[in-house]
Amino acid sequence: MCGISVFFHKHSLSVPLYERFLISMHKIDHRGPDDEGVVLVNTNTGNFKIVRTPKTHIDIQNTCDINEVNISEYNLILGHKRLSIIDLSTQGHQPMQNKDNSWVVFNGEIYNYIEIREELKSRGSVFTTSSDTEVLLEAYRVWGSACQNKFNGMWAFCIWDNVNKKIFISTDRFGVKSFYYVSFEDSFVLGSEIKQFSEFKDWNGGLNKEHLKNLYEHGLLDIDSTTPFNNIERFKKSHYCDLAPHLYNNSLLKNPTKYYYIKKQAVPINEKNAIEQYQSILDSAVSLRMRTDVKFGFALSGGVDSSSIIYTAKNILSKQNRLNELIGLSAIFPGHEQAD
Repeated sequence: MCGISVFFHKHSLSVPLYERFLISMHKIDHRGPDDEGVVLVNTNTGNFKIVRTPKTHIDIQNTCDINEVNISEYNLILGHKRLSIIDLSTQGHQPMQNKDNSWVVFNGEIYNYIEIREELKSRGSVFTTSSDTEVLLEAYRVWGSACQNKFNGMWAFCIWDNVNKKIFISTDRFGVKSFYYVSFEDSFVLGSEIKQFSEFKDWNGGLNKEHLKNLYEHGLLDIDSTTPFNNIERFKKSHYCDLAPHLYNNSLLKNPTKYYYIKKQAVPINEKNAIEQYQSILDSAVSLRMRTDVKFGFALSGGVDSSSIIYTAKNILSKQNRLNELIGLSAIFPGHEQAD
C-alpha cells in the first residue's frame, strides 16, 4: 500500500498551494513510511523540479528545496508516499521518471511485471531497476493506453506524459486500488484517501445522504463513483482518462473511458475439466502474488476462500522448500470469545 497525491492547476501554482498540498499528503503518511517524493511539472514546456521534503529518503539525488524554486513556473504536482515491496532500493523511488522525462506515481502491484519486462526487453527496452513501477511506465511509453490490457494486477496510477503533453489516469479492472478526486473550474486534486482533500478550498459540498443511506441501511459500499461527500468522487474502476491540460474543464474526470468489460458467455465444460481449470487459475494467481522482496502473510478468516489461498500457497512453498516463509494472520477483537 502506497499513497498518491496529485494537484493540477490550469494556470500556475503558489507557495500556499504547495504548502497545503504537502499537508494533505502527510495525512496519508501511514500508507508510505519508507520514502516520500514530490515533483513539480510545467505542463506546457515539460520542465520539472524534484523537490526534497523533510521525509524524502536521504539518498535521493538531484533534489532542491522548495525555497530555491520559482513555483509560479509550474502547474502540476505529483506526490508519492512509498511502502517498499518490490526493489527495496532507492531506485524504486517515486515519482519515477523515464528517458522521455515522463513521470508516474503508482499505488498497487503489477503481478506479471517480470513477463512484461521480458516482452519489452525483446522490443529493445532497457531497464535500470527491478521494480514493477519502471515496467509500468515503460509499458505505457511503448503501448500507450493499451498497456492496461497487459497488466495482471491492482493499481491506481497517474502519469505525466511528457511526449504527448497530457495527464493519464488509470484504475484497475475491479477498483481494488481507489482514486478519489475533487474537480474545480480550473484545477483538480487526486488522492488515495478522502481525508487528503480537507486542505483544499471548497472541497466539502456537504454530506451525500443517498450514499450514506445505501451504506448504513443496505451495507452497500463503492457501488458507483459517489462518496459520503457531494464534491468528492471516486474515479471509476476499469476506466482511464486522457487529460490535455490546456483543454481542462471540470467535467473531464467525470467522463473517463472504459477499457475493460466482463465477457458474459456460456462455456461448455464438464465437472472434471472445470475443477482442473479452476485449480490451475488459482495456483497461478496465488503464485504471482507471492512475488515480493519482503516477507508476506495471509489474512485468515476461517472461510473457504482464505483457507483455499493458504492451502495453495503451502503447496507452492513446499515444492520450493520455503515453508518457513508461510505466515498466517488473524484478527481477534476484544469482547469475543477465543476458540480453543
